[in-house]
Amino acid sequence: MRARLDLAKTKGCDGVEPDNVDAYTSDNNGGGFSLTYNDQIKYNIWMANESHARDLSVGLKNDVEQIKDLVYYFDWALNEQCWQYNECDTLQPFIQAEAFVTLTVEIQAKSPAISFINSNKGKPLLVADEYTFKLNKATTTTKYWICTINGCAAKVHTDSTNLLMKTVGNHSHLPEKEKLEVREVREKIKQRAINETIPIPRIYDEECAKAMLSTTAIAILPSEREMNSGINKARRAITPIIPTTQVFDIPESFSKTLNKNDFLITDKMITRRQRILLFSTSEQLKMLFAAETVFMDGTFSTCPSMFDQVYTIHAIKYDQCE
Repeated sequence: MRARLDLAKTKGCDGVEPDNVDAYTSDNNGGGFSLTYNDQIKYNIWMANESHARDLSVGLKNDVEQIKDLVYYFDWALNEQCWQYNECDTLQPFIQAEAFVTLTVEIQAKSPAISFINSNKGKPLLVADEYTFKLNKATTTTKYWICTINGCAAKVHTDSTNLLMKTVGNHSHLPEKEKLEVREVREKIKQRAINETIPIPRIYDEECAKAMLSTTAIAILPSEREMNSGINKARRAITPIIPTTQVFDIPESFSKTLNKNDFLITDKMITRRQRILLFSTSEQLKMLFAAETVFMDGTFSTCPSMFDQVYTIHAIKYDQCE
């Protein structure tokens, strides 16, 4: 850096504005050294002192969160999008300090639309312009997101409510549109598996049919068999553990229909070791009582160990057994 400052002086420059003086907000821009706030302060002060030693004025670029600690070391401030990202007020210390000048440059650019999806581990990912970002760190006012590709310097800043504040840096790779398509389909399949009891292969087929995937995305989409283990794990995580005794509570998801009507119509404890559960809807009972013929069958293989038998009763309606 000293050599660069020397070059600026020999070229006749009056001042310099070092770039990336907020590298502590991103592990990627920190070169893998996990820079802290204090590390960045020390470096920025050193840079300001080295500039002044060569009679160069020095400007603080962006780094709005450290202005309060750096205002008397730097001669002016440069902010690329202070109006767009509501950062102009943060530059007031430079205006209030005598003989200090604030320089702001507005660059008109279309802000990317952002959305959020979950990673395979359930962590939030920010999506902007077909790139994905993971949360690097957060303060009370700002969330710092970094590209999910290792070594890429692109960053996104959002406020605490996930509204876009600014984008920083450029990507060192092409967008991964197809991988994003696949990730979105996987997330929809996972959420349906968690919220519904429909068999996973059927959910997989339905979501793939609705997704309108590109040819490349179809080629890299995992098969239902490959997804099954992770999806089943997510479903089991929210499924109540099978009880080992007859004393247990039945959650609403198993005692009510999707329309919140009663499905468990009888739950009676006869003795400490004898309990009878009867499942049906009022509409099913009406069809049963109106039927001319009913069919009954006792099933042992699917019966939980604490019960003696599962007994099913069927009636014919519209030439189908209900």
